[in-house]
Amino acid sequence: MNSWISLIITAALGFLAASCDAGPPEKTTISSTRVRPEPYTAIPAGAVPRGTGEEIAHLAPPGPAISQALLTRGRERYDAFCAPCHGYAGYGDGVVVQRGFPAPPSFHSAQQQALPRARIVEVITNGFGVMYPFADRMPPRDRWAIASYVKALQLSQSFPIDRLPNDLRSQVEP
Repeated sequence: MNSWISLIITAALGFLAASCDAGPPEKTTISSTRVRPEPYTAIPAGAVPRGTGEEIAHLAPPGPAISQALLTRGRERYDAFCAPCHGYAGYGDGVVVQRGFPAPPSFHSAQQQALPRARIVEVITNGFGVMYPFADRMPPRDRWAIASYVKALQLSQSFPIDRLPNDLRSQVEP
């Protein structure tokens, strides 16, 4: 009986030894390749490029009327999606920038202040530079809300203090 056990053990060990690699593992190299978007091709007549026709209609300018509810929603969405890069005040100094990510432009530069809401919605939808598109992460109404909030944020940082009503002026003057 002992000979059978030793025979089985010897055969199992031989099988395991034969299935192991004798040499060191092969080196594999990982090359970094950048995914490039496909070149633009004309969209056939009658085709809807992305989403439904209703969604595309919601993206058409001039967008929804600016209201307190829209600005409140815009601030909520801005804080969640935009502030990590653009910063809460819009100066391009968000937490990911502080950790080494390329800084986006300040919303308070003359060039950025000149942008209409529709252009901001377009950038949110399609991305720009290193900013990736949010079309699949955010409904059109939220994109308009963020664009409206960005315009209000720009105004808040550049509005002349002497044009404020006295009760508000006393809150911001030293």
